Amino acid sequence: MKFSIIMPVYNVQDYLARSIQSVLDQSYTNWELIITDDGSTDNSASIIDFYEKEYVNIRLIRQQNSGSGIARQRAIDIATGDYLVFLDPDDYMLSSSLENYYKILNKYPLIDVIFNGYIQIVSDKNASSLITFNYPHKLRLNKEQFIDNFPNVRQVSLRSIWNKVYSRRFIQNNNIKFTSQRVGQDALYNYEVLKYVKNVYINTEAYYVYDTTRENSAVKSFRPEKWKYELNIAKKFEKLVNNWNRSEFSEFVNLEYWYALFHYLLNISHKENPVSLNNKVRELSCILNDYPSIKVSISSISIKDVHSGSEKVLLFLLKQNMLYLTVIINSILAKLRSH
Repeated sequence: MKFSIIMPVYNVQDYLARSIQSVLDQSYTNWELIITDDGSTDNSASIIDFYEKEYVNIRLIRQQNSGSGIARQRAIDIATGDYLVFLDPDDYMLSSSLENYYKILNKYPLIDVIFNGYIQIVSDKNASSLITFNYPHKLRLNKEQFIDNFPNVRQVSLRSIWNKVYSRRFIQNNNIKFTSQRVGQDALYNYEVLKYVKNVYINTEAYYVYDTTRENSAVKSFRPEKWKYELNIAKKFEKLVNNWNRSEFSEFVNLEYWYALFHYLLNISHKENPVSLNNKVRELSCILNDYPSIKVSISSISIKDVHSGSEKVLLFLLKQNMLYLTVIINSILAKLRSH
């Protein structure tokens, strides 16, 4: 059994060696690491060159900057492993990861996807700490059982690809591919996976370490087109739920549309956004008028159903239709988060 580890790289010179070394440290040794350098302009290319020359099971693709989705897809297209594992270059894997995946898949060879927990590195001023997110029970599920258990499965980073393992045959048979969308392509990919998945293993363990401390990551960067990306994700999820014919999941659809709006609010509050306060209010008003699904989500979701304090405050203000105050408070919250 062979694993293909897929890693897109763009300007992560300070983290890249740690990530690659975590693959080299795996106790299970039948793997290939395929790195796509997505047009890096820092020292990442030199670091990749060093490892590629030293280790025969590290393969390199170079491309002009096209985004991590295209970078991952090019790696998948040449992968030779039985299973796909995704690793971001600023994160790392525990050394027992592949060995534990092997044990599960050797016992249950028909599994399409393994869902795992993950470990998150968070920073608080000058210190950092680890938080582990796990599923409470190990489960082997067919499609109907998976859909029945979906309210619980979605609790542990459903959108992410890095805490999962995918059968390459399953991916190929269903022609599942990454899109060219620059941000959120993980979610689009997983929602396509869930459309076809028939056999799932829910694992209670966590082997992936997700480092949220890098300031210039794609998630934290300002992008004028981010609203379009987030809306695409919500629409994709709505199609998935419609495909399942599960009307009782409408609350999750509403939450996806709320997440789209919340991420839009995070994006427009970014310090690099040149748009004036009045134009932000006008833009927000247009979104609420042009997208009924967003208005439905605001009216349908309870404040207790959203997680962070920022979400609760902004949702409350939007429920009162206080758009100007929403934008002002949103900016204040952004400044507080940056300190």
